[in-house]
Amino acid sequence: MPEETTPETPETETEVEESPYIEEEPVYNLEPEEPEPEVEAPEFQAQHYEIGAKFGLTPDQVDGFGSTELFEGALGRLEAIARVAAQGQNTQPAGTEPGPDDTISEFTFSDPAEYDPEVVELSEQTNRRFAALEKRVEELTNENQFLQQGSVQRNAEQNVVAFEKAVNGLDEETFGRGSFDNVGSQHSNNRMKLAQAVSRLGHGYSARGEEVPPIEKLVEEALPGTFPGEIGNQALKTAASESRRQRGQAVAAPTRDQPSEKTSTEAAIQAAADWFRENDKR
Repeated sequence: MPEETTPETPETETEVEESPYIEEEPVYNLEPEEPEPEVEAPEFQAQHYEIGAKFGLTPDQVDGFGSTELFEGALGRLEAIARVAAQGQNTQPAGTEPGPDDTISEFTFSDPAEYDPEVVELSEQTNRRFAALEKRVEELTNENQFLQQGSVQRNAEQNVVAFEKAVNGLDEETFGRGSFDNVGSQHSNNRMKLAQAVSRLGHGYSARGEEVPPIEKLVEEALPGTFPGEIGNQALKTAASESRRQRGQAVAAPTRDQPSEKTSTEAAIQAAADWFRENDKR
């Protein structure tokens, strides 16, 4: 039997569908890109080294900050602490203790390991210097207060001497003679009353911003309102003294060019009238 042969099937060509998208070859930029310019940190100038020298820093220690920004920031903080320290001592009221917000805290870093050792050393050195500065300012403040107290005490003693001298020239029956320590109780009370009036007058001048007159002037001003009768007594005594003086002149022999002298009675009346006319200003 003849062999059956299988007819060969012709190979069918596979149709390749064309893509509607056109593939483009990528464009490569073969030119190298220019690197971005690096921003250089400002270099330290001579003024930075001069400022650092004021804080005891060498040029190498100043360079250790790495940038002028860090250096200026640290110095700004330290200068602020110095200003607060100086102002706090000058404006602290006498007799008051500084509160918790008034104390100057030390400048410290939260993590010193993150900073240059020279910067940390600068902080510690500055803290020590400010501690010494605060101690010195406190000593000067105490010394100044001591000197002021001494000056006030000396002025008070001088005022007491001037007051007693002025009072000893007034009516002896009212104020006595001598000092507070050796006059009678009534005389001492009268002197104290007059001294209080003098003190009020002096404080009044000071409160108005006016110059305080001498003690003698204050005694003269305080006397009429405190002891009104003393004015009349002083007037009579002054008139009597003037009368005695004029009587002494009246007994002298007149010269050819002098008019006849007044009688002793007329002289006393005239002396009293002259005194009241000259002192009647109140």
